[in-house]
Amino acid sequence: MNIALPDPIRDWVESQIDSVLYANNSVYIRDLIRKDQRRADKIKALQASIDEGFASGDDGELDIEAIKQEARLR
Repeated sequence: MNIALPDPIRDWVESQIDSVLYANNSVYIRDLIRKDQRRADKIKALQASIDEGFASGDDGELDIEAIKQEARLR
């Protein structure tokens, strides 16, 4: 797969490689894709929780501290 990047983005990728964070541009791009996949998975899980909450019909009072604690555990 070949990807064309504008000069400023290409320069950024090269600076990340030069800073010894990544061995080459392929490693950097794969890392970005993995991070994006994890982010998408978290959004999907959050949306599923929201949908489940709406479907439950429970309009009771929220325990904000419990919600924060549960979010920290994930």
